[in-house]
Amino acid sequence: MGDVSVPQPSEVIRVLPERLVSSEEYCVRFGSGDEAEIDQLALSMERDGQQDDIIVIPNHDPHMFVIIAGNRRKRAAAKINEKRTLAGGELFRLRARVERGNGVDRFRQAAISNIHRENYGPMELAKLIELIKTRNKWEGYKGSVKVANYLAVNPATVTQHEKFLAAPKEIRDKLTSRELTAQSAFAMLDVKPEKRDEVLAKARENQAEANAAKSRPVKPPLANRVEHPAVVKAIRSVEGSSNHPPVRGRKEILEMIEQLDGPAYGYPDSAVRMWARYVVDKWAPGGGSDRTWGEKFDAMVARAPRGTLASESKKPRST
Repeated sequence: MGDVSVPQPSEVIRVLPERLVSSEEYCVRFGSGDEAEIDQLALSMERDGQQDDIIVIPNHDPHMFVIIAGNRRKRAAAKINEKRTLAGGELFRLRARVERGNGVDRFRQAAISNIHRENYGPMELAKLIELIKTRNKWEGYKGSVKVANYLAVNPATVTQHEKFLAAPKEIRDKLTSRELTAQSAFAMLDVKPEKRDEVLAKARENQAEANAAKSRPVKPPLANRVEHPAVVKAIRSVEGSSNHPPVRGRKEILEMIEQLDGPAYGYPDSAVRMWARYVVDKWAPGGGSDRTWGEKFDAMVARAPRGTLASESKKPRST
């Protein structure tokens, strides 16, 4: 049996990981993933199979391919095969989509493929934005808008993530480890430096309580992640009610809704992003109807968790 299956007209092949090579030219990940993370991915792939095709292009060697998106999956497949080789089992072959067309911006293809992946962190996106600006000599806010068009994301997503590049090191480190979500980090940026350790400690406690209340246990790496509500609650607890944020104005509310139209909330046709775009681009300027606003909101709610029965007894009673 050969190492590479014959490509079909669909350009999807099965290939051993050692036939795939990485290229710095298409590198859009700024953390290769520690061994524990790759081990977890290998377990998932062996148990549930490969969820998404990796993307490759032909190499000068007809039996080799260059990876556009899928370097971590290649590493995970190699780990699977280390065990299977010792056990005398059949080797794991990755499912790869071969791109053969010319004139395609492969770096952009790699970037868009990766930023929508769940394990692509906020700090990685910030560094990617910086790299794209540098490569194209795009500067200032106009450059940020060009990056947004390049990545097919909302300009607010770009400008917000650019703030992380100048954030204090402790916040950047926690974004890199993905202990903090993007929204959590935004909130932490407004905390006084001398209060941040105390706020984060309290936020961890709040998150642990929230995780314990869930019907299903939260597993790593999500078990260590501190979500935005836990941070907000911690800020109010530590800084006191006198330091509560002021009442939000219309412009600020729309800007916050606009942030929902980003890769953290799925692909552009996800229910959340479609609702956010409609509110900001159509409904708020007076060009959309309340009925359509409600229909898109209902579509979003239909895909949301229904909560728990236990919370019914905790509802505030009307007087």
